[in-house]
Amino acid sequence: MFNNLVEDWFRDGLKLPFADLINERGWGIPTVHINVDFVAPSRMGEVLTASLWVRKLGRSSIHMAIVLSGPDGGDRVTSKEVLVFTDLSTGRARAIPEHLFAKLSQFTVVEEKSHADSSTV
Repeated sequence: MFNNLVEDWFRDGLKLPFADLINERGWGIPTVHINVDFVAPSRMGEVLTASLWVRKLGRSSIHMAIVLSGPDGGDRVTSKEVLVFTDLSTGRARAIPEHLFAKLSQFTVVEEKSHADSSTV
């Protein structure tokens, strides 16, 4: 679910589909760390709302937060994860290109907020 959300965010929020990243530019963005807390149960048939924001940007890393909330607005799942830009030809980390760094910065929240204050994808 988290990977699908990130791919949707790249396509819709950053206007950069994963297929273009991989096939045309030769970049990868693997998840290198993830920490997930299941804070409340969800019931069969409930539709959860997903929110994500950038917590911090590094030279080649994106530190993100993701929250899944229930119909009542309460958090059900919270996650912190780190993605790293890589060059697929070498398999090594590479710097985030300036134009993409600027787009990513628009989603950065310095102080972590509740899902109600973040960008919903």
